[in-house]
Amino acid sequence: MRRNTTIAIVILMLFLVGASLLQLVVLAPK
Repeated sequence: MRRNTTIAIVILMLFLVGASLLQLVVLAPK
C-alpha cells in the first residue's frame, strides 16, 4: 500500500471532477 500513489490518484480525480463542475458552471449561464 503506497500512500503516495493513492494521494496522487485522489488529487487527479478531484482535479477531473473540479474541471467538470467548472465547465458546467461556465456553460450553464449560456
